[in-house]
Amino acid sequence: MFVKIDTIRDEVIGLRPVYCEHGDITELYTVNDEVRLDRRSIRSVRKAFLQSYAIDLAAQAEMVKTCLGRAGAVPFYIDKRRVFVALKMRKAVSSNDVSHGYLDVNFIEDVIAESGSLIVKLTDGTCLPLTCTYNTAAQSLFLGRQLLARLKEQNNNEEEVIIQALQILLLRFRELENFLLKIKLPDKD
Repeated sequence: MFVKIDTIRDEVIGLRPVYCEHGDITELYTVNDEVRLDRRSIRSVRKAFLQSYAIDLAAQAEMVKTCLGRAGAVPFYIDKRRVFVALKMRKAVSSNDVSHGYLDVNFIEDVIAESGSLIVKLTDGTCLPLTCTYNTAAQSLFLGRQLLARLKEQNNNEEEVIIQALQILLLRFRELENFLLKIKLPDKD
């Protein structure tokens, strides 16, 4: 019934804080359309999730704030393809209660306001209730998609640099080959 996030980390597309008879736990949404449960709070689960990839959240958050030119809450990412945005998914019951969950932007289809309530619809059709405003959810999703685009752009730039370096290396090898062909070795006779 319960799992630890680091055992299914590559399948996780969402983290959602919930209260149940077991206490303050975290629902883990996966690419296989499953919902698994981690016995720990969302704060501990997110920390374990990032630590399983050796990611320093504080350092990454500072870099993302600089990249997006924004202060306050920012998305986090696992790699250049997996960006998670924070969305308020429950009402806080105390001052220290974490009410935000995290969803991979690649699996968010839409944010929908219906008859006074707000939901986020995932690509598999799952609908999760939100307790923030539509504008806040839309802004969070926009920032996540913006970060994803910048990370992909960086990846493309890195690939271009590698291709250019390989082209230069190939050119140097050809020059070396031509130089060696011009050298006349003495006959052994």
